[in-house]
Amino acid sequence: MAVILIATSFLDACLKSILGNHFLEGSTSERMLGHTGILGALSARGDLCYVLGLIPRVGTTTYGKFAEIRNTVAHHHLQLSFDDEDIAKQCNELSTI
Repeated sequence: MAVILIATSFLDACLKSILGNHFLEGSTSERMLGHTGILGALSARGDLCYVLGLIPRVGTTTYGKFAEIRNTVAHHHLQLSFDDEDIAKQCNELSTI
């Protein structure tokens, strides 16, 4: 679980950094990219990066799949591992950028 959460958090931070490098500096940008901001969610950050041409289309599949795996693990009442059938299937659907 820790590996999945850390990897997803890293991907989220990367998308935030990509957007932050293209935004004007200031409190509005910080508020939008904050956890409760309009671009605080992994999917929102990834979608915006894609439509702005900052990541390729395959990137949308990757961040979406990471979010799906994270949600499966985070919302499951038992500990899961990469050997779990659902997790393994989702991991096999990941692609590289």
